[in-house]
Amino acid sequence: MSELTARAFDLSMQERGPAHLNIPRDYLYGENKHIIRDPKPITHGAGSEASLAQAADLIRNAKNPVILAGGGVSMGNAYAEVQALAEYLGAPVACTYLHNDSFPSDHPLWCGPLGYQGHQAAMNAMHGADVVIALGSRLSIFGTLP
Repeated sequence: MSELTARAFDLSMQERGPAHLNIPRDYLYGENKHIIRDPKPITHGAGSEASLAQAADLIRNAKNPVILAGGGVSMGNAYAEVQALAEYLGAPVACTYLHNDSFPSDHPLWCGPLGYQGHQAAMNAMHGADVVIALGSRLSIFGTLP
């Protein structure tokens, strides 16, 4: 149980979402000594120089890029960086479902949220994009399918 608990916690931290651990009832009776290991440190690399250069080429050659700003923009306090990128590229910005705070709604490049109850302008922008720059998003079906 201690190993499964630790693995569930690690998955929850890596995916930034809940993890479900189903514990059979008979495991809850009696006393035992368990050692739950420390969580694994989470690091995210920027990618190799070749993959970063390839991404820069895609963005540079895009005819109709769109930025998708997710909850990670809010959690990372990266509002200014996303706004600067949008203005530099002249790219519209759509927000992921329930993360309308990831880009200022009074900015002329903001086109609204995606997903259920989303804005038609955001969905049209995504539909017509040749490159989508997803920032701070897990790209779940819930927010991107509609």
